[in-house]
Amino acid sequence: MIFVDTTPVLGLFKSGRRDHIEEFVRGTLYMNTLEYFAQMEEKEDNPRYDSFEGVGAAIPANDGVLSIKIGEDFTPLGHLFGTIKWRPTNGIRANVFCMYALRPPDNPILVGPWSF
Repeated sequence: MIFVDTTPVLGLFKSGRRDHIEEFVRGTLYMNTLEYFAQMEEKEDNPRYDSFEGVGAAIPANDGVLSIKIGEDFTPLGHLFGTIKWRPTNGIRANVFCMYALRPPDNPILVGPWSF
């Protein structure tokens, strides 16, 4: 995905361990895989928890009925609620680098994440 934004950026911020930031300043760019973040953030007690991390598709269930096809007939098994989240079965193939951009005060998003 290519993110194009013409809004001026006043500054960029990267958080992390001091030794990682020092390596970044010296030109080393380290990126974890999206799969790493998905596994790390699937624990609800994690302050960075994001249940949609690495989701390839999200389908609202809207009280849909889950059925199984036996022969030519569908037999209802139960109701679905919330969102059905699908992740690729062969793993998530992407690396992630995140930082924050400080924007002008008149921008609707003063500080926002940048991921690429």
